[in-house]
Amino acid sequence: MSSSKILLVDDERAILSALRRVLRTKGFEIYAVESGAEALELLANTKVDLIISDMRMPQMDGATFLKAARESYPSIKRVLLTGYADMESTTKAINDGGIFGYLSKPWDANQLIQLVESALEARTRDRKQQRLLVGMRKENQKLKHCIEHQTREMATSEQYVNDTYQLLQEQTAAADDVLLNLLDLKQRGHREIGLKVVDIAEQMANQLCLNESETQLLLRCAKLYGIGKIGICDSLLATPQQALSDEQRQAFLNYPLHSANSLITLPNVEQVLPILMYHKAYLDGTGSPSDTSIEIPHLSKILMLAVDYVEECCGLVTGHHERHEDVITHLESHSNRYCDRLITLLSTLTMKVDDVDKDTSIMVPITSLVPSMVLRRDVISPQGTLLLRKDTVMDDNIIQQLHRLQSNLSERLMLNVRFDEANKEEELSKNALQQAG
Repeated sequence: MSSSKILLVDDERAILSALRRVLRTKGFEIYAVESGAEALELLANTKVDLIISDMRMPQMDGATFLKAARESYPSIKRVLLTGYADMESTTKAINDGGIFGYLSKPWDANQLIQLVESALEARTRDRKQQRLLVGMRKENQKLKHCIEHQTREMATSEQYVNDTYQLLQEQTAAADDVLLNLLDLKQRGHREIGLKVVDIAEQMANQLCLNESETQLLLRCAKLYGIGKIGICDSLLATPQQALSDEQRQAFLNYPLHSANSLITLPNVEQVLPILMYHKAYLDGTGSPSDTSIEIPHLSKILMLAVDYVEECCGLVTGHHERHEDVITHLESHSNRYCDRLITLLSTLTMKVDDVDKDTSIMVPITSLVPSMVLRRDVISPQGTLLLRKDTVMDDNIIQQLHRLQSNLSERLMLNVRFDEANKEEELSKNALQQAG
């Protein structure tokens, strides 16, 4: 980490000097600028590993700058410096700028170093994961060619055919998982959404008494349905589908075609492609393709309803999560899009689609905790004891206990947390009243 490059952004030279003094003790290469515009100009010509930005700066605040940096240089880790009273702006930076963590002012030098080192370690892990994904794709391609060669050269005994088929199935599943990982990197949380679509599709297949071959084909299509979204711009994916303009909606509805084009070189996709291509071709002609004369595959009709149901439950349609009953009511109001008996079947299934967590987690020291934060992971003591469980909501009492614990430890604890949307607004209002008083 000694050669890592860090960019400091703050309109106060004294703050830049203080940060530079602390970080240079660890051998980091430091760049310092006094505005977001200067920082973006530097990033265009210089590779850095980590950005540390102040929140309150004239002309371009930290949240706006970090959002621009994320869009142009997504692999660079980002850390925010802010005050306790800036929690609303901090939340914006978490959502828009995708920050790794933040520190409250005034910061502790040891906590600053620890957060910086954690961010740089995460960047190293991200690089390794990217190389691993690329390597897996290459190895899968090599294995495909190897299997094809062996199939031509070796005797076609029954045992050999069975073994080769099993191996090909395993490699096909591995390739599908790699694609799903790539989509999850593009749109965080989509792995879970895809798996929920698989679950809903499987329940529908069982109720319809589909044979094993059709069921497995449907489940593979359900798993891969969103792969084409990799070709959709981030801003479009981040917009609730109901808020899209007609032009944006048309661009969004191209993703099934992107899916088919992306998968065409994979093995065993001949039956998958038409199902994916037409799973947004609504029966009333409002989808894509919009030609009502097209004969839509019956598995596409099942996938169409499963996808729309799960995406609405998970908040991709309206921007917030919906209850099962409300989603069914909405689907019934557009029943001309779907096969009637499938909506009836879906409404009778006993299922629960859990919320999909958005990627808003950050790393913070105990001194930066505020009420309404939610633990993203279990808190384990240095001795290996479970202190707090995942999903615990921070309140004043818990934070005070953690402060007492930290005072008895030589090692600084860093917690992985997210913001609870329901409690966040209440806490912000409470803080505002306290400051006014």
